[in-house]
Amino acid sequence: MASPVDLQQVNATRQARAPHFELYDVATRDVWLAPDPVTREEHAAFAVDAPLVKGPLGVAAMDRAWFRRAPGAAEDGPLPEREVRGRRFQLVARPAVDGMRQLGDGGPRLLTVDKVHVVEFDPGRPVQVLDLPDGRAFVLLASALRRTPRPRGLPDGWTVRTLRLCATWVVDLPVPTETIWLASGETFQGPVAPPADAVDA
Repeated sequence: MASPVDLQQVNATRQARAPHFELYDVATRDVWLAPDPVTREEHAAFAVDAPLVKGPLGVAAMDRAWFRRAPGAAEDGPLPEREVRGRRFQLVARPAVDGMRQLGDGGPRLLTVDKVHVVEFDPGRPVQVLDLPDGRAFVLLASALRRTPRPRGLPDGWTVRTLRLCATWVVDLPVPTETIWLASGETFQGPVAPPADAVDA
């Protein structure tokens, strides 16, 4: 089994803040991430056959990201890989059987995901945190690349604040992870505990 240091390399999302995309296997519910960055043109030209579905192009908010293990794996280790149309993909996540559900009429969507995901944010950078009325906090992890911005459509009592980090923030996301998807194409994930020494930006 690879050591944790090795896993930060072999299971890493390369250039995390560059555009990436995923494939979803409808038959198995497996999510396969292309760990290497991709251009808009490459994503647009990338075609897949059923049962695979191509996900949207998105950019991450964190500076680094890697996975300790594949979903359902008994121990940490390198992620399973496959090649599709000449591009490398890694098995990173598996959504819950009940799928995505709407929170209120036309509100955000919630999807519980089995993944063992570590993300890191560098000091000095602004980080956006979504606060829910029940006291839980979720950190912005990714945004869909859209040519026309859309409003977030936050329900009453939901707020987004921007924090500036004083030190590197390493987030071991809970297993499973709750992912909240806004109309803007942003996904906030957690719950997380923002660092106590972060300041309002």
